Amino acid sequence: MPRVNAAGRKSPAARVSLLAAAGAIALTCAPFATSASAMGLPQNGGMDLLLPNTVTVEGAATQVVSNPVSDVSYSFNIQDSSFHAVTHDWSVMEAHIRKALHRLGIPAGDILTTPSSYNLNQNNGPSASEQLYVVVTKPGQVPVVLNVLNGYSPSYVQNSYSNVQILPLNPAVLWKPLFHAAMESARAQAQALAAEANKSLGGVVSISTVAAQGYVQSVSGPYPTSQTVSGMQMNGYGNQVAPQVSTQIFVTFALVPKSSS
Repeated sequence: MPRVNAAGRKSPAARVSLLAAAGAIALTCAPFATSASAMGLPQNGGMDLLLPNTVTVEGAATQVVSNPVSDVSYSFNIQDSSFHAVTHDWSVMEAHIRKALHRLGIPAGDILTTPSSYNLNQNNGPSASEQLYVVVTKPGQVPVVLNVLNGYSPSYVQNSYSNVQILPLNPAVLWKPLFHAAMESARAQAQALAAEANKSLGGVVSISTVAAQGYVQSVSGPYPTSQTVSGMQMNGYGNQVAPQVSTQIFVTFALVPKSSS
């Protein structure tokens, strides 16, 4: 099951590489808050060398997630006298947790587990690492779910902890409007820089979601079958009321001579 780290977006330092001029501007457009900064030649990997008579800029856009869900993960270790005992302990514990969550109205399909990871410690006996995920779609229900998960701790459970992430229910739906908003900001940035270079802006040469540092952000939904979307990241975590999703694209435009007419 793909996971996503929910962290705030950190904008890279604005850099410009033009054959004739350099500059940077910031834009704001409703309903998306957008910004663009010109990207220069990277020091270490990620982007190709800039082509002659081109300008490469970064376009970014942010949108509030209208249908966020909470992905609650619960990780713990079970330790007992034998592998058979460990397996039995986990089956009893899983049944107890599923029954308690069912009473809260959480469907079975929103309670997910990963395969057990077994270990043999000669001093302490066999153990297993377990992880359980609960997709919480109802607002305000996360604390109750955490009480269910953390409130049942038999003697054989070791080192339990839980974590909450905010995810969009369907990130693929958010990609198209984010991409168009980011393209608008990138084009406005490139047009301003082209004017400073006394050039006209031509067509798009390339579009990439790979940053100058060589990494690609991605966001996936809460289920194993959820589509993962590259070029997006979550800006919001914990129980934030209005989580946001953002995108960065790096667009190279051609620079052409201005018409003499």
